[in-house]
Amino acid sequence: MSDFQDVWRRLSDDSRDWLIDHYGEAVPDEVAAEIEGDPGSASAWLDYDEDGAVLSDEAVEWIDEYANGEHPEAD
Repeated sequence: MSDFQDVWRRLSDDSRDWLIDHYGEAVPDEVAAEIEGDPGSASAWLDYDEDGAVLSDEAVEWIDEYANGEHPEAD
């Protein structure tokens, strides 16, 4: 499994902003597609429940740390 930083670097600015503001919520389809990468590929960073795609605990933790300035190398 890659580090979430690798995923973060390829996300659009809009997706990054959404994830920072809503990282505990169900992930919109377009953001989930960016996280998954290639269409149809499984992602270690997303889980699925009755609300749709949700971030894994590891991804939520990484985004929280990033929002608090703990991953400046990811910019």
